[in-house]
Amino acid sequence: MFDYLEEYSESVWEDVDLDTVALCCDYTEYDTAWEAMEAYQSEDMPVVDLQEYSDTHNGEGMDLVEIQEEQEKMALEWLQERTIVIEVEGGGVIIANF
Repeated sequence: MFDYLEEYSESVWEDVDLDTVALCCDYTEYDTAWEAMEAYQSEDMPVVDLQEYSDTHNGEGMDLVEIQEEQEKMALEWLQERTIVIEVEGGGVIIANF
């Protein structure tokens, strides 16, 4: 979050006041992008038939890790189309509430 605010400050050529209460109200941290997307339970959330997806990849089945990686990628793209997404080093995301 610090890096994001610092980059934002530099891009607008103005100092940004640190208002921790506003940050807590405006942004939420999630362990995964999928968890963040599910928090909004929107009708336009991506729905994927993972078996069909798996079958289209040379007939090879996807293991659980590959499925989770694909879900995370889709959720991240879905969020990025709707709000500010800050990827947290080591995993997780911080999103601007919408």
